[in-house]
Amino acid sequence: MRRWNGARRGVHVNPNVRYTYRVLAAALALSGRVDEARTVGAEMLRRYPKETVSAFLKREPWPDSRYRAGQNREISGMRLAGIPE
Repeated sequence: MRRWNGARRGVHVNPNVRYTYRVLAAALALSGRVDEARTVGAEMLRRYPKETVSAFLKREPWPDSRYRAGQNREISGMRLAGIPE
């Protein structure tokens, strides 16, 4: 199962949670499905216009280096999906 399937279910089950949009957009982008990721990212920004890479980092500053690589991967996917800085 692709890692974005769980996030896609999350968006379908509860479309009022920004986390699922962010994770789905990033996972799709990192899987090479950039056009689809940009569509999901655009929908997230329509619902949550203040959700940016900077807002994510401010809200979730993962200081533990063991987890930083995963966060950096997610941020790379967010950027590919067109989520602004």
